[in-house]
Amino acid sequence: MSHDGGAALTLTNLSKQFPGVQALDGVSLTAMPGEVHGLIGENGAGKSTLVNILAGAVTPDSGTVEVRGERVERLDPMTSMRLGIMVSHQEIRLASNLSVAENILFGGLPTRLGAVRRAHARSLASAALEAVGVHIDPRATAGDLSLAHQQMVEIARAVRLATSVLVLDEPTAALPQHDAEALFEAVKRMCDRGIAVIYVSHRLEEVLSLCDRITVLRDGRKVADRDCTDTNRSELVRLMVGREMADMYPERTAPREKVLMRAVGLRGPGSPHGSDLEIRGGEIVGVFGLIGAGRSEFVRLIAGVDPVSGGRIEIDGEVVSHASPEDAMRRGIAFVPEDRKGEGLVLDFSVAENLALPNLRAVAREYSLSRAGLAEFAREQIRAVDIRPDNPNRAVVTLSGGNQQKTAIAKWLSRRPRLLIVDEPTRGVDVGAKAQIYALLADLAAGGMAILMVSSELPEVLGLSDRIVVFHNGRVAGTVSAADATAEVVMHMALGQLGEAA
Repeated sequence: MSHDGGAALTLTNLSKQFPGVQALDGVSLTAMPGEVHGLIGENGAGKSTLVNILAGAVTPDSGTVEVRGERVERLDPMTSMRLGIMVSHQEIRLASNLSVAENILFGGLPTRLGAVRRAHARSLASAALEAVGVHIDPRATAGDLSLAHQQMVEIARAVRLATSVLVLDEPTAALPQHDAEALFEAVKRMCDRGIAVIYVSHRLEEVLSLCDRITVLRDGRKVADRDCTDTNRSELVRLMVGREMADMYPERTAPREKVLMRAVGLRGPGSPHGSDLEIRGGEIVGVFGLIGAGRSEFVRLIAGVDPVSGGRIEIDGEVVSHASPEDAMRRGIAFVPEDRKGEGLVLDFSVAENLALPNLRAVAREYSLSRAGLAEFAREQIRAVDIRPDNPNRAVVTLSGGNQQKTAIAKWLSRRPRLLIVDEPTRGVDVGAKAQIYALLADLAAGGMAILMVSSELPEVLGLSDRIVVFHNGRVAGTVSAADATAEVVMHMALGQLGEAA
């Protein structure tokens, strides 16, 4: 990290008020050339407003912005770009019908005599993709890419043009581990070029390992600046939410109910290995494994999302087969998928409409699908899981990540499932909302529901599970009880270095 030449970015006493909300209140931040500066806080803490100010999309009510010592009277998108400030937003903003190259070079395609130099454009796009460590055909249509590759294209576009400040807003939320590691290397190369990187993320382990310094926001105010060498995850959680990390996970009591569901030798098409798993009523079983280990693929078989090619599923000791999620639901199995925006919710629908989707027959019979009836049906679910704001007619797309996730869970609860499968229940969710979701899952288990929770966050699995089932190379590598589980034991299993532990 180099501090030559003064600050790359200086924000002084920035404030911004929206109707009824003080989004920022006197926030100051200094980012140095060659530094990775973390920006953390719960949803609503002010991070997005600060990012949008740097992008030129929002004008602060007061305060000053300086870029490499030059005071900027007004930031708009073109001025931000001219000053070398580039933002890679959390929400992917690609033109899905254009090629990868056209998206990366948008507004700056090389031309000759009015014609686009396509070979040169592909070369420039390939160089930008290589800079972030990913190999994608620049001729591919952006809308045909996976979510992870779309994210890397978004980042490559920002990296290509950043010369002063690069803002990465939740850049790894949709990335598998190998792409995330490639991104970290790209960030380090940007720092070697003297660019200041502002790194916004809910993943505190990532922030601590990558960043030099961290600014913590809470309720629109800056509550702390910390050098990463002088802090830890527990302190950062306390600064963000005003409580200790130990309070994140609710107390659990050992389940005493009988086995509800048992999978024996279960496997899907193309999988050479079958796996066994059982879960009792009132039990939270965590499912852990590295990216590509097969954990999500396995639970999708249980949920009826993907076809079973071998093995069996037993419910209450009876062998069952279900050809669809609706078949599974009739047997008391509900599934909240990993991709809540693509599979779990209809973002343009209201909260009430999303909550009603799995319950249309009951809602139609009782309320005739009137808007007032839908709202009345939804209010009970909204109260049960504390969705905020509590307006049933609000579009789901306008909710925070945590409240979207609570909606994705709540829509199944009126069906009273016996087994709830949740895949990555807190992905893209801030620390405060995580604690609420943990409490919700614990309450459901205390009421006798079985919870099968897939997560890539090891602290989450360790903190909430009664037992942990670990996947490696497409099959169960081992099972360990909560009493015997440590990060080292679980990670050894995930790496295929340890057998059955409990």
